[in-house]
Amino acid sequence: MQDAREHILETALQLFSQNSYREVTMSGLVKASGLSKGAFYHYFGSKEQLFEAVIERFYSGQMQVDYSRYSHESLHAFYGDHLQRIVERLNQHLVEAAEEGTLRASHFLLLLDALKRLPAFQALHERRQELELAEWSAVVRQARATGEIQTSLPDTQVAKLFIFLGDGIAINHMLQHQTGELQQEIKASFDALYHQFRA
Repeated sequence: MQDAREHILETALQLFSQNSYREVTMSGLVKASGLSKGAFYHYFGSKEQLFEAVIERFYSGQMQVDYSRYSHESLHAFYGDHLQRIVERLNQHLVEAAEEGTLRASHFLLLLDALKRLPAFQALHERRQELELAEWSAVVRQARATGEIQTSLPDTQVAKLFIFLGDGIAINHMLQHQTGELQQEIKASFDALYHQFRA
């Protein structure tokens, strides 16, 4: 029984990734799954319920970051570990995309749809953003206190510059399907920003 549920979730992920939420129908989902209507509805009674389960299964866990695994010795070491995590996630996404035959940009658009349609997912995303900003700000504050960096900008502003720079480059690469040089570009941009603040 668990295998059938997983099969439905994987089939739905492909359909939601290849089409907008609005375009996907329950009849299309049932047909793509190869299951009988009764067997399908045993697991999911509506498109909304299935969409939420797809997002929970494939994306909610990816939004969690264990910052305790990052080095907090310096801002430079912290963003180095952050970059390593980006690379690990990118490699995982590329493997999944090859297995699914889908483009990662479509998964990014799927996440945007989830943020609009699922209040619980939006709340999780907002909590993750608050935690990310708090972690980066603490490291920036420490870097300022130890003399690693000097700037008149507030700690949170410096933190946001690193966060938004990394996110922006990653999103741009995904939308253009150019992930090959992502690591080098984010590293070069982080390094350039860091040296602007370097004491």
